[in-house]
Amino acid sequence: MKPALHKGQLIRWNDNRGFGFIQPDDGSQEVFLHITALKDVNHRPQVDDFICYQLTASKDGKVRACNAYIEEVKSKSLSSTARNKSISRTVDKSLSLALNTLDISKIVTFYGKRTLESFLDTKT
Repeated sequence: MKPALHKGQLIRWNDNRGFGFIQPDDGSQEVFLHITALKDVNHRPQVDDFICYQLTASKDGKVRACNAYIEEVKSKSLSSTARNKSISRTVDKSLSLALNTLDISKIVTFYGKRTLESFLDTKT
């Protein structure tokens, strides 16, 4: 007889220690998940991921997940702050490259005087 496959959502995850807890879809008690129980994963688990797993008892009698895999990744869009920081880093890199390779008049023409002035202020 094949062990039952369960499904739940990862509600806590400690990436530094490689473990977390799944809230089963059926509302039963949380299930411990260790990173070694995950099979064929191409990314680290994150809170809100949906996990399929089988149950096993550890040596101390506690229930834990085994033969687990991430079925569905919860989509997380970048916050506007993170998105703005990413854009800012891209502009900084572009301006640095431009400063090293072009004269100032070409930089001002491309990026605008205000952007160039704010960039230069942060670098001095």
